Amino acid sequence: MKSKTPLTLMELLVMLLVFSIAAALCVQMFVTADRWSRENERMDQAVLSVQNAAETMKAVSGDLDAAAGLLGGTVSEDTWILHFNEEGQMVAQKDEAVYDVFVERLDSDQPLLGTASVTARDQNGENTLFHITVAWQEVERDE
Repeated sequence: MKSKTPLTLMELLVMLLVFSIAAALCVQMFVTADRWSRENERMDQAVLSVQNAAETMKAVSGDLDAAAGLLGGTVSEDTWILHFNEEGQMVAQKDEAVYDVFVERLDSDQPLLGTASVTARDQNGENTLFHITVAWQEVERDE
């Protein structure tokens, strides 16, 4: 009578191989899910930062210097620039930032209507994370 030990050993090795492949696939999916979660978290933070900048622009009727005085950031030419780190906190230095928010005044072609473009871009400036256009009613001033 032949021994069944080699057959049992082969079955165990095949089961171990199948389990190893399944475990590797599961680990890969966990890593991918974690990466997607981090990217989505950064996107959510960028959306909140853009919305905050847009609401500030509406509150100050498009005055970039007044907006920078309220939230921080710098005004360069006709652009208000804010820098944010990984946690979504505003930072002063560009090299500490993960993404930037740019607010640029636009010509609305409508009387008494002010508009601005608010865009969040990654640090390289290659990818736009979020973009909105904000509008507000300007007050007619008698001079």
